[in-house]
Amino acid sequence: MVVEILVPLAFFAAIVLIVKVVSDNRVRRKLIDARVSADVTEAVLSGRFVDFTRLGALKWGLIVLGLGGALVLIELFPITMSDPMAFGLLFLAAGGGLIAYYLMADRLEVSEENDPSDWSRQQSEHASAEEVSDELN
Repeated sequence: MVVEILVPLAFFAAIVLIVKVVSDNRVRRKLIDARVSADVTEAVLSGRFVDFTRLGALKWGLIVLGLGGALVLIELFPITMSDPMAFGLLFLAAGGGLIAYYLMADRLEVSEENDPSDWSRQQSEHASAEEVSDELN
C-alpha cells in the first residue's frame, strides 16, 4: 500500500528535479554566452529575484481566503465535494482572489512609487532588474 503511493511521488520528484537542473543549466549557459558579470550571474542563479515580499504574501493570503470562503459555502449549501459545482466554486474563488490581488497590488505599487523615502532603493532595484533582463536577452 505504501509502495503504491511512494513510487509515483518519487517519480514525480525525480522529473521535477531533472527539469530544474536542465533549466538552470540553460540559464547559466545563456548568461555565460552574454558575458554577464559574476555578480549578476550569482544573483540570478541564487534566486534572489524570487518575490517573497508582502505582495507575494498578499496574493497567497487572498487566494487562501477565497478558497476558505468557497469551502464554507460548500458546507452551507447541499453541495458535495464530488459535485462539479463544488469544483467550479473553488476555481471561481481562487480566480476572485487573484483578481483582488491584481487590483490591490496595482494600488500598492502606485502608492509605494510616490513614497520619497524609498526612492533610492527603488531606483537601485529597478536598475538591477533591467541589467538582468537586458543581459539575458
